[in-house]
Amino acid sequence: MKSYTIYTKNQTELEIVQNTTVCTPTVEDPTPQLTYPRIIRLEHSGEQNGILLCTAESLHVNAYQIHRSSDNGLSWQMVGEIRAHVADRIANWQPMLYELPVAVGDMPAGTVLLAGCIRNAPTDQTAMCIYRSNDLGESWCYLSTVAEGGGFSRTGGLSKGLWEPFLLCDDDGKLWCFYSDELDAEHHSQMLVCRVSEDGVSWSETQRIVACSQQHLRPGMITVTRMGDGRYFAAYEMVGIHSNPVYYKTTYDLSDWGDPADPGVRILTPEGKGVGSTPYCCWLPAGGAQGTLVVTGKNLSGEGSSNTGTDWLLSFDYGKTWEAVENPLPYTPTPRFRYAYSPGLFAAEDGETLYYVNDINCEAVPDKAKIQLSIIRVKPGVAK
Repeated sequence: MKSYTIYTKNQTELEIVQNTTVCTPTVEDPTPQLTYPRIIRLEHSGEQNGILLCTAESLHVNAYQIHRSSDNGLSWQMVGEIRAHVADRIANWQPMLYELPVAVGDMPAGTVLLAGCIRNAPTDQTAMCIYRSNDLGESWCYLSTVAEGGGFSRTGGLSKGLWEPFLLCDDDGKLWCFYSDELDAEHHSQMLVCRVSEDGVSWSETQRIVACSQQHLRPGMITVTRMGDGRYFAAYEMVGIHSNPVYYKTTYDLSDWGDPADPGVRILTPEGKGVGSTPYCCWLPAGGAQGTLVVTGKNLSGEGSSNTGTDWLLSFDYGKTWEAVENPLPYTPTPRFRYAYSPGLFAAEDGETLYYVNDINCEAVPDKAKIQLSIIRVKPGVAK
């Protein structure tokens, strides 16, 4: 593809330098149902820095499949699989890839982790589990279980599952795991919570981040990024409101997100456009004095429409104001498949390169998705 540039209102340029396919179903093998992609670029692994690792939900395949690129995403190979460490459990839902930036317990910087929702076949038992790799994603071993829960009710009662983990290290080298929690469903249909660990093995008690006073509201799918002013920014969907709008909270201290009953702030442009469902947030220094904050989603929420499936929302003032721009990996929504179900972002250490993966229409196999990568360079420019 030829590179092209998206221009923003504040004269920031988003140069789309490369779009490539990570993995895809084929006519010969149409089985994989690919969604929920995640990508990282190794940056704490010495001579291996620059290698890309990507994974996704691969429904109908009972494993997390790890894809690797050594040429900045031009070509990809499946190099490893993660299967559940317990015989009667399935490991293929809601993966999260993370490279440790510092040592945690006996794990050196550069250790690659994968957190996921591990479940039994009826999905009435779930757990937040973490696996580790020290060989660039080829082999994996079980590290720990952050928390355990129930799952979908088969008798018409309340679900009691745990879903959608997200990993992050703080300045003290502690590892945090954020996730969605239904264990108190009688009072909160779903909550956003976290636990913290000093070694990646033993985990703290549960801390609530968002637990709405209205029982039917379901904040979920939390992702967290650190902004240039030192604050952490958390984006999440709010199921129970039309189009599942995306909200956010900020904090300087991961152990204090304020009153859990506070639902946070809805993300909207001045024109009333927002995104809904399956958000991912990422901040990078490029783009202006306060950098660029990006929030993606599955669908639009609020006013207006999009020609690219759904827009991106950008903020250049740490979330005070927002603008919508076209999606670098467009897709055509269909009633039969949930394209763009939780796209992923990763900001490179150069401060201006953004790696973006999305599950979009697969031309070869209708109603299936392929995982596509876009590499975007963010820089000040001249508005067009």
